Amino acid sequence: MKRSVQNEKIIFTGILIASLVGLCGCASDNRADGAMHPFIQSRLNELNKQESRNATGIQKIIDALNAKDREAMKAAFSSSALDEAEDMEDGIDYLFALIPEEIQGYTVGTHGEDESLKHGHRTVVENANYTVSTELGEYVFFLMEYIVDTDVPENIGIYALRACREEYKKQYFTYWEDMQIAGIYVPDKS
Repeated sequence: MKRSVQNEKIIFTGILIASLVGLCGCASDNRADGAMHPFIQSRLNELNKQESRNATGIQKIIDALNAKDREAMKAAFSSSALDEAEDMEDGIDYLFALIPEEIQGYTVGTHGEDESLKHGHRTVVENANYTVSTELGEYVFFLMEYIVDTDVPENIGIYALRACREEYKKQYFTYWEDMQIAGIYVPDKS
């Protein structure tokens, strides 16, 4: 009887080890052709692209600000935002006056992505706050950027931008839903 229980334990342990080895092989890149399962590969590709795609809008804005290039600033925005914005020229003037010195770098603060799929229409909208550093101080930027829009390609690009000195963040930054104003937000001059 003891031998039977011992044999059962050995057999059970052997089966458990074989199962774990088999499962580990499913998740690794050990297939004969060197390829991963297509779903796993597509998900890994999407995650790898995400970091680089996230910084696209802010980098375009920083490059345009550093070069004081009005056309590059407009090109960063979606054509929908340019059409809907009240006064894009005034917004660009505001940004150039707000940050006259060269931007040295930025860090990503809060960040969120809203993805929806409705009736085959897929959109991915990124909302992010950035802290932008210059020699004279720090500024906070909010960007709302359409990354994907399968039905309305005119939406691709930055839709909304808000910027202010770091110390005024609480005054000018509210809920992101309230900051979805097309173009560049210019605070009241009063």
